[in-house]
Amino acid sequence: MYIINPSLTFTKSQIRKILKTISFVFIIMLLLTSCDDKVKEESLLCKEAKEEANQVFEYLKEEDIQSLSELFSPNKQTTYNLEAEWKSFFESLDGKIKDYDCLKFDEAQRTFSDGKLYYLTVNVEFTNIETETGHIYEELSYSKILKSDSNNDEEGIWGVSFVNGRDEKGNLNMTYIGCSKEIKIK
Repeated sequence: MYIINPSLTFTKSQIRKILKTISFVFIIMLLLTSCDDKVKEESLLCKEAKEEANQVFEYLKEEDIQSLSELFSPNKQTTYNLEAEWKSFFESLDGKIKDYDCLKFDEAQRTFSDGKLYYLTVNVEFTNIETETGHIYEELSYSKILKSDSNNDEEGIWGVSFVNGRDEKGNLNMTYIGCSKEIKIK
């Protein structure tokens, strides 16, 4: 037995348990407080993108072509006629967009350099999009560059894909906005 305080006595196993507990608490505190700026920045950017996804769906419901087009990166805004592509997209739908079943969000790519977040992209996917006429479309997804230190003009949505049905063989019929048909978004 060891005596730490004359009124307290501990066995070796009790001391080991106490030390393990103290070590565990210390490690947890260290991990929680060592969250550096790159992780905080990444978390903040992803949180904002998740919140923005809900706004994107509201723009889709309202057929707000201007707001949807402004979400694209400056490079895409000058390369593609986004307003015409969105107009064509909305005209192709069987009714106005009303609701969706599921929203999926994932980080697609991140790059750190010298301990700093350098590049971050996310994918956002709405599934089972329902129109006012009751038609269900399988999926609408977009990819967005949240951060690009090498070229800020890349930041923004860089492509939208929409599954608007399947042919008789089960192949997807796709509509693309802001990207060529050869690009696979996902």
